[in-house]
Order: sequence, then C-alpha cells, then structure tokens
Amino acid sequence: MTLRSSFTPISDKQAKRDFPDSPVYLIQSKAFDKTVYLVRAGFFENYVDATAFRERALSKYPAAQVSEITRNEYLTIQRTLPAPKPGAPTIMAKKIGPKLTPLAPPAPIPVPVPSAPAPVPAPPASAGVFSPKALYAILLEESSQAAPAARAPLPASLKNYRLYTTQTRDKNKIFYQLKLGFFENEQDVYAARKQLKDIYPNTKVIHTALNEQKDSVRTALSTPTVLPSVVAPVPKVSPGAVAKVPVPAPILPAAVPEITPSATATPASSYDRDALVLLDKGRAALARGDNNVAIATLDQLLRLPPNRYSQDAQELIGLARQRAGETLAARKEYELYLHLYPTGEGSDRVRQRIATLDATITTTPSAALKAVKPRMEAQSTIVGNLSQYYYHGASKLDSTTLTPTANTQNQASLTQTDQSSLVTSLNFLHRYRSEDYDNRLVIRDTFTKNFLQGQEDTNRPSAIYYELKDRKLDYSARVGRQPGGSSGVLGRFDGILAGYNFSPKWRVNVVGGIPTDISYDSHLHFLGTGIDIGPFAEHWGGGLYTIEQKVDDVTDRHAVGSEIRYFSQVFTLYGLFDYDTEFKTSNIAMVQSNWTATSGTSVHALFDRRKTPSLSLTNALQGESDTSIKSQLQTKTYEQLKQQALNLTSTTDLHSVGISQPLSTRWQAGFDVQSAHTSSTAGSVNQPAQPDTGTIYTYTGNLIGTGIFTQRDVNVFSISHIVGPTFDGNSYSLTNRLLWGPSWSLDTTLSWYSQHDSSTNTDVDRFSPSLKPSYKWKQNITLEAEFGEEHTTNKGTTTEDTNRRRYWSLGYRWDF
Repeated sequence: MTLRSSFTPISDKQAKRDFPDSPVYLIQSKAFDKTVYLVRAGFFENYVDATAFRERALSKYPAAQVSEITRNEYLTIQRTLPAPKPGAPTIMAKKIGPKLTPLAPPAPIPVPVPSAPAPVPAPPASAGVFSPKALYAILLEESSQAAPAARAPLPASLKNYRLYTTQTRDKNKIFYQLKLGFFENEQDVYAARKQLKDIYPNTKVIHTALNEQKDSVRTALSTPTVLPSVVAPVPKVSPGAVAKVPVPAPILPAAVPEITPSATATPASSYDRDALVLLDKGRAALARGDNNVAIATLDQLLRLPPNRYSQDAQELIGLARQRAGETLAARKEYELYLHLYPTGEGSDRVRQRIATLDATITTTPSAALKAVKPRMEAQSTIVGNLSQYYYHGASKLDSTTLTPTANTQNQASLTQTDQSSLVTSLNFLHRYRSEDYDNRLVIRDTFTKNFLQGQEDTNRPSAIYYELKDRKLDYSARVGRQPGGSSGVLGRFDGILAGYNFSPKWRVNVVGGIPTDISYDSHLHFLGTGIDIGPFAEHWGGGLYTIEQKVDDVTDRHAVGSEIRYFSQVFTLYGLFDYDTEFKTSNIAMVQSNWTATSGTSVHALFDRRKTPSLSLTNALQGESDTSIKSQLQTKTYEQLKQQALNLTSTTDLHSVGISQPLSTRWQAGFDVQSAHTSSTAGSVNQPAQPDTGTIYTYTGNLIGTGIFTQRDVNVFSISHIVGPTFDGNSYSLTNRLLWGPSWSLDTTLSWYSQHDSSTNTDVDRFSPSLKPSYKWKQNITLEAEFGEEHTTNKGTTTEDTNRRRYWSLGYRWDF
C-alpha cells in the first residue's frame, strides 16, 4: 500500500504510529535521474486484504493506493520482519521443533592429515566505533610534506580503533596528520597513548569533532581486525590410522571489507550521520564475531531512507548472515546487492562470495550426508503505542444586530468552554511467526473521558481480533472485531473472515458477522463469499463476491460485486462495482488510476459514484423514533420500507484529476481539479427532504519546498478556489516544519478562508494559526502539544457574528 509519495525526502514515522500492526517502510526509486520517495505499508497476499487496509487508511492518507511491488523490494523489507518499530523491544520465543540429530560420519577414506592452523588472538570486546560520545583521538605525528604513513602495526589491543589521516591549512601551508580514534574517556585514550609512546614519541591527546569522525571513514588507513577464516576442525589421527572426512564447513571471508562511501552512493542526506553510527557498530560487531548483533544493527541501517552507506551495509549484512550460517539468507542479501549495485569493486567481492556459497553446496558429500533443513526459529514480537492527550477548547461569540432605519445596533456575547476531554488510545500487536504459522493479536481502542457536564464518556474499540495464518496449508482466518472493505462488507463488524488459496492464483473467501456501526433497535447479520483471481498476464487481477445482510429476518442488503485491477511500474488502475439485487440499482461504481512518466510527472484520476449512505433497508429508519424494522413492518409493507429507504438515500458523484511535477531537487508543484455533487432526497413523514447541492468545483495548487529556510525544513504552500451554485470561496495555507537536532520539532500552520454567498448576501472570513511543538524523549516517548486559535466572522445584511475559539492540547505517546 503506497500511502504517500513525494519528490522530496519524507518521513514514515507518522505512518508507523498510525499502523503499528503493519510493516511500514520508506523506499525510493529513480525516474530519469529524479528520485521518488515512497512511504509504503505491507504486505498483502491478495487484493482483498490490501483494499480493506486502504479503506482504513483513506481517512488520513487520501492518496493511498494499492501497489504491486517487485520481488527484490519484498525481499529487502521482508528481511526486517517481524522487526519492531525503532526503540521497541523484541521478545524472542524459544526455538520450537525437535533438536537436530548429529549426522553420522561418512565412510572412512584415507587422507593426509594437514597441520592445524596457528591460533589467532581474538580482538578485544570494546571497540572505538563512531559515536557522539567518542570525542578523543591521538595525534601520532604531523608533517607538512605528505601524509605520514604508519611506522609499525598497531598493538593487538588497539586494532579495533581507526587509524586515519587529516589535513589542516595554516595560512598558505598544508599540514598532514596521522591519528588514531576514537575514544570515549580520558582513561582509555591515555592508556592507548602510553602503548604508542615508543613508536610515536610526539603523540598527544586531542579532542575531535563529530564531522572529523564521520570523514575518517574516507581517510582510514586501517580498519578493526576481524576473526580469521573458519577452518573445519581436523581430527587427531594416530600414526597409521585412517582419518574420516568431515562435512566441509562454509568458507567465510577472512576480513570485513574496507568500507568507504560507495562510488554509487546517493548524495549526502540528513540520515548519513545516523547511518554511519550504525555502520561502525555493525563492523565492530563483525570484528568481535557477534554476528547476530551485526545483523540487527545493519538491518536497522538498511531500514533508514537510502543514504550513502546503504550499499556498504547491504554487502556487510550478507557477510554477517554468511558467518552466522544462514546460507540461503546470505545468498538473498548478495543477490539483492547485485540487483541494486551491479557494477563496481563491491559487486566483484559479492560475486566471489556467491561462488563460495555455491562451492560449499556443490562440495557437500552425497545425499546420505545432507543435513536436515533446520526449522525456522519461532519469533514472538510485541509492538504498538499508548498515547494520552488532553484537549481543551473555549470560544467567545459576539453577535451584533444592525437596525439601519434607526441607525442603532445591539450586541450580545456568549463565552463557554466547548471541549475538555482526555483521550487515551492503545494500539497493540502481538505477532507469532514460525515456519508453519504467522499469527497475530490486534487491539486498537480509544477511550474519551469528557469533563464537561452533559457529555458522556465514550469507548470505541476499532479492532480486537486474532488472525491465524497457516503458511504451509495456505489458509487464514481472522476472528473478532475488524475493519470491513472486503467481500462486500462496507464497515466494521464482529465476526470471521476466512480464506483458502486452492491454487497460486485463485483464492476463495468466506465472511460472516454483525455490523457494529449501526445503532438501530434491530438485529443485523450478514454472510458473504467471494473469489480472488490473479495476477494474470503479469499485471491483471480481480475478484467477484456476493453478500446478503439480514435485518430482523428480512433482507437488508443483497449485493453482487466485482473488482478489476491493473498494476505496472508506470500505470495502475482499480475499479469497483457493487450492485444491489434487492433494490435493483448500483450502490458503488468507482474507477481510479495513476500514471507516472519517466520524467517524474505523475497524473492521477478518480471517478466515483455511490449511494449516500450506502444503500440498505435500514436507511428507511432515518428520522424515525421507532428504529426497529420488525416494528415498522407491523404498519408498513416491505416494499413500502424499500421505497422509503430509496427516498432517503442520495447519490454522490466525485470526480478529480491532478498532476504533480518536480521542479528541482528542492521544489515540487501540483495542481488538482475536483467536482462534487450530491443529489436531493424526497424525504419522509419524519425526515425532511434534502436539497440538491449542485456541482461544487475546487481548484487547488500547491508548492512543496524542502530545505528552504534551514537545512531540514519542509514547507507547503497551498491555494484553493471553490465555486458553488450560489457561493465562491478562496483558501490559503502555509505549513512549515522545523527540526532541531534529534529531538525537537515545530509545526507552524497559517490558514485563511474567505467566502461570499450571493443567495444570502453573506460573507465568511476565517483565520486559523496554530503551533505544534514536539520533543522526543528516550527514543520511544514523544511529548507533544498544540496551541491554536480560530477567528471566524459571519457578516450579513443585518447581523455580524464574530467567533473566537482558542484551543490547546498536551500529551504523550509511548512507542513500545
């Protein structure tokens, strides 16, 4: 699911908070030397699940679109699953399945016994990797002629520190320095200086800047030592005895490759600093032989937006998996590397390692000696967030009545607190993943405590369900409260959704339950079935469904529907048609598409016609004091209720066309045209008729700039012109987002709206400024506040109302 797209760098943090139970990630692609940044959420085995997710996402991400991704993209992100959000702890379950039985040795074969390799000392546990805390280095020597060379190998205890060169300019003269870094405290740096005093007599301890630590990667003369190649153990053989051939161990590279920013690396970005920290930590872990830590650290780096160290991390994570014995996973990492970076020195090394892996497989003894494939280790993760925000709002209304004939005016004022509530939200996901199953428990709930008299507390559990997915038998079932959007279900429900893939391109689904968004005094339940097909001809797919919903034992809704979809790298299309056989009319007819040119131009279109509200027999209950269909049927016939439902249901048409175009590396422009029309309703005895709205046109232009005022700011300028049958209006808005360091951010919004209604000769002006500061504390706790004011003036022929509303909120969000 592509949630957002931009030609300037964007963040996926908000999306991760909005969808904690789904993998959310950033990815970028190239289009004619233009970089496109995408925020996506995944993954979905079929289009039904993806569409259901999209329906939930549209409220916050109106441009969300289902996207077909490549295998390489899937492998890149799948490697991180089920990775928690940054800062969230991972709870590992014990390994399941029987322990592997040691293999029986092969038949004895006489071989010469080689001498055992000489032992190599392991590197020290602590390493001076790049860190904001590591502010010390040792200046070994300085020269004005040329960069000094190392006089001798470093002592074993210092080989995990970086030997590098720098240069400085004093007037017209350049000086070259040879240095060793980096150290976090004086005790370590002076102890190291003492060891080097005999080799470099003029050494001295210096303080370093973070930029020097970053640049030292390019000027490094040596890198931390690593463990030697793993050699298969050689059994001791007495004279005249016959040795047994052991199963050959994987041949591992002898050293971590020297890392410098890749020639094909992307330009420097705000993520480079974080990436370099993780890269050095990953290298240090490899040097210690701690492969699991290296995998986790490099994996975290690769989840950052693409940066100048992504290429090196992709190579090293393959090496780490290879050393950890994850042969298949290592090969996938190497193959992904070659796909992304097919040329260069690094690609040659990777091809050699793939050949080594292949050689290891081909030199494995006969089938009788093949190892039993180990089962995937069961993993259990808990991720989510808990937030609490207090909202307060107070308004003052000044109403002035003009009497032109008497040349007088009367003014009245009303001041009141209109909002005082504490909103607590919980998003919780527990996921269990093994070789056989991929199960999850999802809880999303919002509780509102209202402190104003007369307002009741509310609790809205939007999702409480358990999902079981059998990876081998290829079936799934979800039980509990869950969002709709698939198999003809149009809203939240309590029930079950199950499906079975009886072939790679065919899946049958069954759904049944009780709608939860209807509060009538009637009992509703539904049952439906559907089939998903595709992809066919590489890009085409679709689905068919039928569903019947009952209310008090009579038909409330009986529909058949179909979906069609087309996905390629440059063009996507999705269509949905829902037809109610009971009312003999269409309920939804919708087509949307998106086209992206190689130049970076993007064009989207939407044509949507649907009943409002969604057509059903219960629409006849609008305005009725008796909201029981069973009771209504005692005074009206079923056909009369159907006609009343049609009389109270309008038809809404929404059409839009838009285009966006990158202007430069910092600027992007867009323009949209939208038309909306809602038909009239006939009404009923207890529900007044609604007039036709006429067609309302909205023309919107926007300009997005990045790094305009500061290096990391984002600015959005938007202008809209609205034209209706009796009114026209203009809207202007400016949003600026500033980032200070790793913790602070400030969002500033200024908006102004003006409107003139010719039918009533009234004018409306609204000015709305707001500030939203936030502070990230301890990686996983964010403190947020918002302060704003809304100043609205309604001016007519004889009255003028001025409403000033001030509001603020304060709260926190804990990501776990």
